[in-house]
Amino acid sequence: MHSRLFENQKALDPADLSKYAGDIKADIPKFEQCLNSQKSMDDVNKEIAKGQDAGINGVPIMFIGYTESDKPDTIKIIKTIKGAQPYSVYKETFDNLLSTIPPSTYRETKVTPTPQSDLLALKEGAGGFRGLKWGTEFSTVKDSMIYLKTDPSHGGIKKYSKKDDDLKIAGATLESIEYGFWQDKLCSVDIKFKGYVNFTSLKDATFEKFGAGQKPNRFMEQYIWTGEITGMILEYKEILNKGYLLMFSNEINEQQKRADAEKAKKGANTGF
Repeated sequence: MHSRLFENQKALDPADLSKYAGDIKADIPKFEQCLNSQKSMDDVNKEIAKGQDAGINGVPIMFIGYTESDKPDTIKIIKTIKGAQPYSVYKETFDNLLSTIPPSTYRETKVTPTPQSDLLALKEGAGGFRGLKWGTEFSTVKDSMIYLKTDPSHGGIKKYSKKDDDLKIAGATLESIEYGFWQDKLCSVDIKFKGYVNFTSLKDATFEKFGAGQKPNRFMEQYIWTGEITGMILEYKEILNKGYLLMFSNEINEQQKRADAEKAKKGANTGF
């Protein structure tokens, strides 16, 4: 229902709502009884009043601020951005904010390890993606791949798309699926999407398969899974209205870190 409301924001009359309820096979008589009773209007009006008291008279609106270490549940508002604004407005606001936040307010965010039940799901069900296992040699799949670009990270990760790949996962329509090969071995899969509806569909499917991810920051739509074989990050950036699901091999990621450290060590020994 949530997705249908977002997809049809200009068609929200009672008849439209009943149709959407029917689409998802809801109990129509009970739905219409609840809708017509207006029993939730008091709660809705209270929330509207709270918004008006806070100076909100329209959407979108964004309050920019930060939390202090001794008051983690209180946000100190620095600026309010009203209406749909270009990226430059947000960038300038955040740049100014980061330059003025007192260092004493900085807090380290720690990611809680994924529960053992979810680790098992990741271990058994996510040793790669769509039949391709981590470490798969590029030479064995080259005929099905289309070169896209080279990411300079870790000395170079070549990114490919797959011929005739299905750009759908559950109810989410994807923008692209990029397969990353490091030293000619499959190391990552980067799934990109646009729109909040696609984010919620992909999030629901990912939670269903792998369990609830850890959310390091309650103000951000970012979720992390730390499995024994596979790591995953799901993130939606509301300002840009797009996001990604990154899946990667933990073993190869550790190899990449060691290679980076060795490169930095050699640079330190020869560059100064």
